[in-house]
Amino acid sequence: MTKNTGCAGCKSQSADNKENNIKMLVSFFPILKAEYRELKKAELESEKVFKELFPDNATVDLGLLKAVYQYQQLKNDISK
Repeated sequence: MTKNTGCAGCKSQSADNKENNIKMLVSFFPILKAEYRELKKAELESEKVFKELFPDNATVDLGLLKAVYQYQQLKNDISK
């Protein structure tokens, strides 16, 4: 039987480590593995944009849009 260590690995990492932040986002939101068009900050509260990106979801969850946006921003920062 293994001991559950929770997020000990995450807690020991610096918040400035963008590559680690990307891994953490993907672990919480596996949908980020898919490719999405580049989102603009102004689109984060739009149900229309949500339905465009996630047509199969019956419930609108704007948190998913925010996660995609944050993921894209981190990826852009790393590529610079």
